[in-house]
Amino acid sequence: MRDDEWLETRFNQIWQLFFPDVEKKNISIRWKGKWKNKFGHITSKQGATEIAINKFFKDIRVPEEVIKVTIAHEIVHYFHGF
Repeated sequence: MRDDEWLETRFNQIWQLFFPDVEKKNISIRWKGKWKNKFGHITSKQGATEIAINKFFKDIRVPEEVIKVTIAHEIVHYFHGF
């Protein structure tokens, strides 16, 4: 199983590799929900931004590439001001 530290590490790696010019302000990532119809989402409350990734993706049978693309997709939303 993938844990919180694994997710945070991947998040930081993807940010540094693909979005180094985007300023990172008060943003976090976590596992959340067990959705059958979405991979993740991004929300903002009181100046804090949170990216949530489907808990089903903690399972090692889910290819890591799916999680990486989901994280990158949510970072693009962040970059565009979702």
